[in-house]
Amino acid sequence: MEFNDLLRMGGVDPAVCAIMLHAPVEPELRRGLLAMAQEDPDLFRVYQDNHPRNPEATLKRHGMVASFVVEEGESARFVGMFGISGWTFRSSVELDADPVRQRLQERFRGKGFVELEGEGSGRAVFDLEELPELAELRGRLVIRRSPGRAYMRLATNNRLDVMEISRTPQFAPPAPD
Repeated sequence: MEFNDLLRMGGVDPAVCAIMLHAPVEPELRRGLLAMAQEDPDLFRVYQDNHPRNPEATLKRHGMVASFVVEEGESARFVGMFGISGWTFRSSVELDADPVRQRLQERFRGKGFVELEGEGSGRAVFDLEELPELAELRGRLVIRRSPGRAYMRLATNNRLDVMEISRTPQFAPPAPD
């Protein structure tokens, strides 16, 4: 079974869905991202509400996004479906003044965040709201991510095999042995 099969079963057309595979290279951020998605949804929303130009363009063309956090190896855990109700351009000064964004930067000491280019720069900040579609799979669904470095993808262009659907959500990494 593939993730697109689950989308269809949940009433979602894969053609309107982007896929976000969050895979920060910083170990602290990678470990904390799943827990943040569960414990502090506002902070997680801010983490995923703005992107560099190419991923930004993908989101502007789609109505929803399926969000995953990459775990060890080739697996990624499902965080949820988010509707894209619009976006607003915000300058780097406005972004830096956002108290939730400041809290995010403090929590991870600024690691893992794309710098804004040039004086007076900014980016689109997307209005993302969690959708009920596939909500029962939050934290339970694990997919095998397809090869490649891009973290923003199109559902229709990707074969994402379902590896596991656990009985209970697992947002925290397993304790070390």
